Formats: sequence, C-alpha cells, structure tokens
Amino acid sequence: MNRQTVLVRSLVITAAAIFSACVLWIVYLVDTGAHTKSMFRVVFTISDQLTGGDKLGHFLLFGPFTLSINAALNFRRLGTGFYLGSLLVFCFTLAEELGQCFIPSRSFELLDILANSAGILLFTWFSVWAEQLLHPRPELTAVPARRF
Repeated sequence: MNRQTVLVRSLVITAAAIFSACVLWIVYLVDTGAHTKSMFRVVFTISDQLTGGDKLGHFLLFGPFTLSINAALNFRRLGTGFYLGSLLVFCFTLAEELGQCFIPSRSFELLDILANSAGILLFTWFSVWAEQLLHPRPELTAVPARRF
C-alpha cells in the first residue's frame, strides 16, 4: 500500500470510530434520560417538535453510521453480496430497540426499526456508489462497444 492509501484508510477508520462513539453516546444519553441536559438537547428539542422528527433522527443517525462502518470495513461483503457493516449496524439497531423493552423510561417502537432500516438500506446503496468510486473495477466501468 502506498502512503496515500494508508492515510485514507486511517482517516476512514478514525472517522468511523468517532462516529461509533457518538452513536453510542447518543444512545446512552437517551436511554438514561440525560439527553435533555446534554449538548445535543437542541437537536432533541427540534426532533420532538417536528412531526416524525424522531423517525427522521433514526434515519439520519443510522444511515450515515452504516456508510462509515462499511467504509471502515473496506466494503467487505458477505457471501450473499450484502455488506458486513450494514448487517452489523442493523443487528445493533435491532438489539438497541429490543433492549428498550427492559428500560422503564423507554418504549419499543416498530416504526423506529423501520426508520433505522430505511436509513441503513439507503446508505448501503450509497456504500455501493462509494465503493465503486474508491475501488473502481474495470468490468463495472467499461462501456461496451456498440454493435451495428
């Protein structure tokens, strides 16, 4: 690997680690009820005032999180062709939502899982685009010759 590749990989992994820490912190703040006193309280206030703001928040939190994890894992795919990072983020969001059944101040919502899934799916598609941009494969970019 050349220096530029190593630098880009390091930046991608660092960004994903920071994003992961932020996601975990936000989940912790909400689960403990401390989000109203945090530096994110403005975001939560706006989210609460918007119709569907909570669902938009789920979409915008876990969608980009998916892209960052896919990039950090170098767009590793499972045997089915689906990204490992997308599956990991989905499992995390599912476990987090199901875990809310055991937290008295929280409530389980199927719509939250759907909003998470929509963000994960859209940003999985963005991952395909980003992978092609960062790791172009000649067979996908070649334009076939016209036949007359």
